[in-house]
Amino acid sequence: YEDTEGKRTIGHGFNIDDPTVAKMIPKDVLRGKRPLELEESNAIFTKLYIRAYKDAENAVGEGWGKLPPQIKNVVVDMTYNMGGTKIKKFEEMIKALNEADFDKAGAEMVDSKWYGQVGDRSGKLYDMMMKPNNKVPR
Repeated sequence: YEDTEGKRTIGHGFNIDDPTVAKMIPKDVLRGKRPLELEESNAIFTKLYIRAYKDAENAVGEGWGKLPPQIKNVVVDMTYNMGGTKIKKFEEMIKALNEADFDKAGAEMVDSKWYGQVGDRSGKLYDMMMKPNNKVPR
């Protein structure tokens, strides 16, 4: 299928136009000879998720360890979707995360091109960011 940006996508949202991702997908799948098997998709997802987690951790920096797990999940999901380079452009959101200001971080999510591109998922992630239990001891 094509994503909201017109990129060819399969499996767990794999952008097959991304050369790094395309290398992980069997050539016969890329050529349209057969579908991607669930086991193959899960293995690729695991690699991409680990990469997204590391990129998210790197983007947030020192404050990462203090974030509640649910907030980390939001940032990793965004990073999985956009990549490590683009998540770093959310400078105000990252600053808010490091200050444990989740209201501001949520507002920065909404005030982005990404928010309008990913459909319902962005709203769900925003809701996760805004949950009242996302408090960090100071």
